[in-house]
Amino acid sequence: MNKRQLLYLLILFLYTSCGSKITADLQSLIQEVNNSSDTPSDNIDDSDNDDTDKIKIFAGLIEDSSRHFLGIEVDPLKSIAYLSVGNGDDCLCVIDYSTESQPTLSHCLGKTTIPSTIQSNCRSAKLVDNNEKILLPMYEKRVEVWSFGTTPKTISNWTRQNAQTFSTKKPKRLSTYYNTGSLYEYVLSTHGGLLKTTYNSTDDSFSIINNGTDAFDNSSSKIYQDGAYLEDGFILATTAGTNKNVEIYNSSSSLIKTITLNNTSNYMWSSHVSEDNKTIAIGGNYLALISYDATEINESDKFTLRHEQTLSKNMRHMKMFSLNSVDYLMGSFSDGTIRVFNITNIDSPTLIRNYDIEAFDGEAYDLYVDTTKERVLVAGTKGKFAILNLIELIKTN
Repeated sequence: MNKRQLLYLLILFLYTSCGSKITADLQSLIQEVNNSSDTPSDNIDDSDNDDTDKIKIFAGLIEDSSRHFLGIEVDPLKSIAYLSVGNGDDCLCVIDYSTESQPTLSHCLGKTTIPSTIQSNCRSAKLVDNNEKILLPMYEKRVEVWSFGTTPKTISNWTRQNAQTFSTKKPKRLSTYYNTGSLYEYVLSTHGGLLKTTYNSTDDSFSIINNGTDAFDNSSSKIYQDGAYLEDGFILATTAGTNKNVEIYNSSSSLIKTITLNNTSNYMWSSHVSEDNKTIAIGGNYLALISYDATEINESDKFTLRHEQTLSKNMRHMKMFSLNSVDYLMGSFSDGTIRVFNITNIDSPTLIRNYDIEAFDGEAYDLYVDTTKERVLVAGTKGKFAILNLIELIKTN
C-alpha cells in the first residue's frame, strides 16, 4: 500500500466519522493528495519502466526532427558540442551551448554544404590537435579529418585535410585514443572487423596496425558496434550476431582471452573504459562489468568478469565517472531514458535512478558527462539535444 492509498483511507475514516460535513482542512488534504505523487524506491527494477522519474530539460533543448544524432563530442572550454548525424546528407552538426538556456545550432557539415564532406552517415566524432581538428568516421567506408582552428562556429573556416578510405569496411565508432604528441592511436569498430589505427596531426596521415588475427584481418566480415581500448594497448569488444562473448586482444592484436557471458540472445552495442583504466563496461540489452589488474603477469589473468545482468532496453552509449568518492555508470537508452548505476562495488552495482527525459520522444543515443560544470549533455534520435543537471541525476531518493 502506498502513501496515496493510506491518505485516502484516512480521509475516508474522517469523512465517515464526521458525516457529510467536510472541513476546509480536510478539503485541503484531499487536494494535497490529488496533487502528490509517489516517490520511487532507491533500488529501481530495471525491467519496470513504470518506475521512471520524469525529468524536465534542465537548461536548453534543441529539436530538429529531420536529423538523427547518434554521437556527441564536446569541447567544454568553448561550450561547443559536435553531434554526429546518422541519416540524410549531413555528417556533423555544431551546437553552441554557451548560453545554456538557449543552445543554438551553429551549422551542419555534410554532402550538400559548402564546404562539403564526400559522404555522410556518421556514427561518432573525436576531437584532436588541441580541439582544432576532428576525426569523422563515415559508414560509407571512410574516415575524414577536418580542421577549423579556434573558430568551429564559422563553417567557412572548415577544411578537409585528408581521408582514410576502405574497400569494404564500414566504420561505426572510434574508441578512446592515446596520443604521444601529434601521434594518436585508437581502435575503429567497423562492419567488417576491428581496425587499430594511428593518425598523425602533423601531416594528417593515417596508418593501420594489423597483425592478421581474425578480427583485425582485412577480409574479416565480423560486425563490431564498439571497442574498448585501454592505455596498455588491450582491446575488448563484442560482435553482433550469435556470438555474445567478450573478445580481448593484446597490444599486438592477438586474441588472448574470451569471456563467456550468460547472454544468449541480447544485442551488445556499447563500451567504455573508466578513467583509471581499471574497469571496462560492455553494454546493450545486457551489461557486463570487467575489472583490469595491470599487476598480473599473465595477460589473460589481468581481466576478470565481475558482474553481468540483462537490461530491459538497449543501452546505446555509456560513461563511467567518479564524483565525491562514488563511482557511477550512466547510460543513454533506446526508450529515451537516462539510467544511473552506482558501481562503487563492481560486484554488485545498484541502479540509482531511471529518468525519462520528457522531451525525448525517440532514443537517447549518446551522452557526455562534465563533472566540472556538473552537466550532462545528451544527443538523441529525432534531432534531440538536451542539457541536464548532473547532481540531480545522481541523487538518491
